[in-house]
Amino acid sequence: MADPDRDLIAKAKSGDRAARERLVRAHRHDVYRITCAILGDHDDAQDATQEALVRMLRGLSSFDERRDFRAWLRRIAVNCAINVLRSRPDETELPGASPAASNPGGAAQAQEMQRAVRRALARLPERQRVAMSLFGLQEMDLRATAEAMGCAEGTVKSHLHRARAKLREILSDWLED
Repeated sequence: MADPDRDLIAKAKSGDRAARERLVRAHRHDVYRITCAILGDHDDAQDATQEALVRMLRGLSSFDERRDFRAWLRRIAVNCAINVLRSRPDETELPGASPAASNPGGAAQAQEMQRAVRRALARLPERQRVAMSLFGLQEMDLRATAEAMGCAEGTVKSHLHRARAKLREILSDWLED
């Protein structure tokens, strides 16, 4: 299957500024979705997205056009998000995910569950969190998740299995209701 960005990539590699800008605009949203799913914070995701797009532009000259451009860019986005995760102080919950008072009302309970899930994801080891974010939240298939993480599909399955077990443990109070 031909890469829909092939011509744009070739023009951008040759120094065409307009093509570089179109390439950034075409992929900014997807990169942001990936970084936000991993980081869970708008500001951090914006920073990671910016860094990923800068790295994409810098690395474009050495990009092998026989490779899948989107997979290559997803990998850059994942790496940038991981770098932000590593720079954070140890935390057990994501920014803005503080617990709220328990409320039996449907909407309030759903919001509290979402906060609990975000806090639980934040407690996962880095690779498990990335796998869950890409496969579970971004709904990437195993192959795309493995490519983005730079590992084998079996490794992704292992990360997902461990992450699910850990999430069941962390969210056991919610799952018993």
